[in-house]
Amino acid sequence: MRIAIHDFGGHPFTLQLAGALADRGHTVAYFFTSSNDAPNVGQMKGTEKVQLIDIPFEKFQKRNFVKRKFQEMAYGKVAVDAFIKWSPEILISNTAPVDSQITISKWAKKTSVRHIFWFQDIVAHAAKDILTKKLGFFGGLIAANLAHTEKRIAQLADFVINISEPFKEQCLSWGIPESRQMILPNWPVLEQLPVCAKDNPWARTHDLHDKFVFLYSGTLGFKQRPELMVQLAEKFAATPSVRIVVVSASIGVDWLREQKVAKSLSNLIILPFQPFGDLPAMMGTADVLVTIQTADAGKFCVPSKVLTYFCSGKPQLLAINEDNQAAQMVLESSSGIVVAPNDDAGFIAAAQKLFDSPITTGARKFAEKSFDIDANVDLIVQRFVK
Repeated sequence: MRIAIHDFGGHPFTLQLAGALADRGHTVAYFFTSSNDAPNVGQMKGTEKVQLIDIPFEKFQKRNFVKRKFQEMAYGKVAVDAFIKWSPEILISNTAPVDSQITISKWAKKTSVRHIFWFQDIVAHAAKDILTKKLGFFGGLIAANLAHTEKRIAQLADFVINISEPFKEQCLSWGIPESRQMILPNWPVLEQLPVCAKDNPWARTHDLHDKFVFLYSGTLGFKQRPELMVQLAEKFAATPSVRIVVVSASIGVDWLREQKVAKSLSNLIILPFQPFGDLPAMMGTADVLVTIQTADAGKFCVPSKVLTYFCSGKPQLLAINEDNQAAQMVLESSSGIVVAPNDDAGFIAAAQKLFDSPITTGARKFAEKSFDIDANVDLIVQRFVK
């Protein structure tokens, strides 16, 4: 069959899936766009069996809400044109912005293309409180529109892949029967993420090989709390051996830089997104890997960084709701500490505990046991690839 996988952010696990489907005899194209500045897109490489298609588009204006909305609507149309040109029989769509995805979903519904929607995030849940606080009544209207659109996207799909149980429950409440759903958690690409020693070339380049490093890597936006990284830097400001490292290029980074200068936090190191090939060494440099979310993000935003962190074998510190799937995995594997998103004192106390008494985790073994690409492909093929 001709299978198109569209991953707006270009994640390694979906590219791995494309290769696995191609190995089983299918004709596969992998669509993404490098215009969104996601950290993975520069590492995308096609193979003899998978055609890689970078959908051309202007750079997204992440800080201009109105401009961004119109761009997302326009991108949906450009993506559809690319799909029409390639002519898939099955389209698996993942991580596209809501206003892009609804255009893609409506197109697929009108055609013979079988559309599988991979449900990664319910934006409206977090957006409701955030937008209402920022924009008042108008923000509430925007959030309501988002909620309606997300519901419609799921309803239009021929099949929905949910990344956790709460997504399935939400879809059931929208009238989508279990026969049109499955649960398939995301996974890291283990062979691309080997365990790396702390003293490595990346660590020495950044003068971190002999430091105790709390490291955060990923987006810092409306669903994260960058102020916790500032508090962490303040806590250890008088401890010369500690560094707080943030690897990001998102909206919260500018605020972090301002705080670094205003509070003279020389121990706060801010770096841009690193090449994917450097990720094992970067995580190997860390002594504690950090994840932070707002309480509003809830159980419907499962940070994929936690799954990637598992591959390093390092302990994790999460400020995240305990009912979030990522938190449950960390607790199940005894690979770190989880505190409530708004428990600032608890977060700092947990960091101090991990500094004073470093722990040895079974995180890597947990990853090897839990993230099985062959089993995941089997599930997908059995359900909707004939």
